[in-house]
Order: sequence, then structure tokens, then C-alpha cells
Amino acid sequence: MKKASIFFAAEAFLLSLCLACGPMEAAAQDCFTYELLPRRLVTSVFTADARAHRLPIAGNLDNNSIITGMGGSFPVSNISYRDVIAQFSGAGTIYSSLEHMPGHFRVATVDFFVDAYADVLVAPAFIIRGGFGHTSQHLADDASEIMGFTKSINYVRDYVQAFAIHSSATINGSLYAGAYYSYDFIIDTGNPATKYQKPWLIQCGGEGNYPLLEHITAFAAFDLKLRSELHYGTTQSFQIGIKVMRPDSDRALRFAYTYRAGLEDRGQFYDQRGIWNVVGVYFDW
Repeated sequence: MKKASIFFAAEAFLLSLCLACGPMEAAAQDCFTYELLPRRLVTSVFTADARAHRLPIAGNLDNNSIITGMGGSFPVSNISYRDVIAQFSGAGTIYSSLEHMPGHFRVATVDFFVDAYADVLVAPAFIIRGGFGHTSQHLADDASEIMGFTKSINYVRDYVQAFAIHSSATINGSLYAGAYYSYDFIIDTGNPATKYQKPWLIQCGGEGNYPLLEHITAFAAFDLKLRSELHYGTTQSFQIGIKVMRPDSDRALRFAYTYRAGLEDRGQFYDQRGIWNVVGVYFDW
């Protein structure tokens, strides 16, 4: 995570510059302005992304398994120069999948995600995102391997990312497109760990909203991922539901149905394909 440290060092430098310029702000319009711990994020969650940073609990209707997560995105600072705003934020989520067994549930996988973002509002409806991230994805229960149900692998990615995000009044929502480049990508299936030479993950998606009542909207969202390590095989997600949200907040409570098809999002089963019908509750914050 050396590059992530450089990212935070750059933020600290800019904050120091703002502190130095602060007393002169009224006289020098070209100086940076800053805000520590802003109340709102400048971007919204990628709604249909199965690995978005938030608090979900959802059930897979096909096999009675449960998907849970604990996490979110947290704004750290806003730095402004004239009409351009840059927001620095951090995000982290732990995702778990629980498989239904007779009389109980068993934790099958645990996946860790952490990201550092810089979101630059270059126009009122257009944001450029850059950042660094890390994920490691694990088999949680050794019993599955001991009993021969599956074999654990070492799945780790350190990556940089770049996205363009557009807020659209036409659909009362947003569209996004971008890519992750894994500068350190290991999938170790038992042989000596090999750094993958096809480290790209391309992603696009969007969300549209239709007001129903005050603070309540119906929404539809999609997300598409193309994975270069599997010849650009796809993971396709389509989600519809109801969203409850205060107008002065970026927090939202969603009740949604998701149809997902294609490659697994869980690293332990990265080369497996399937179709999933999922209903759940999602807290975006």
C-alpha cells in the first residue's frame, strides 16, 4: 500500500497549503479553500455493484444463502480552487457469505475491501475519480476444504482506479464508467503464486430514480464488469427497488431485488459462473 501512503501524503501537503493561505482568502481569490470532515459525499454509491461500500443484508433465493457486509465511505476533506472541488475520502467494507446448512448457517467466505478516493468535481454534473485500493478474499471455514467440498486459493489485488461519473437530470440519477488496474494481482491455486499479466477490470453502470412520495423514490440500476483475467468475461447486475432518503443527506435505505448473472464476484470462486436472484436491504452511507 505504498502508493496509498503517497496519496495521503499529498492530501496532507494540500491541507497544509490551505492552512497557510487561509488568513489571506478574502484578499486572494486564487487561494485554495478547504473543509475538514465534510458532511456529504460528492458521489453516490454504485448502486447495483455487489461489492459497493455500504451495509447490506441480502438473501439468495436460489440457494437460501445470505450475503452480509459492514462498511461505508467516509469523506475526509474538501479542497476547492475557484469552481473546482476535490474531495478526498476513504472507504472500507467486509463482505461475508453464509451458506444454509441443516439447522444453521455456515460462514463460507470473507472478503476485505479498502479504497482511498480523490473525486474532482470539474463541472456541476461531471466528476473524475482516481484512487488506490486493496482487496483480499478468503475461504472462511477450513471444514469445507477438509471435507473436500472446495479448495481455498490465495486471491489478492492491489490496484489503482479511474472513473468518470455523470449526474443526469434526464434519469434523475447518474452514470459511471472506468477501470481498475491491478499493479499487484495474485491468484494462487496451489502452485507458486503467480502475478497475473492481465490485470484490468472494466466497469460501467448507472441508476435512475422516479419520485413516489416525499423522501421515497423507485429506482432501477445496472452494473457491468469485464474481467481481463478470464478473457473479459462479464458479471452483469440489474437491480430495482424502493429508496428512502432525506433530501439534505446522502444516506439512503434501499429495499431491492437484484438479478445477477455471469462470473462470481467472490475471489475464491473467481472462475465460476452462475445466475443469482437476490432480495435485500442496503444502507448506503
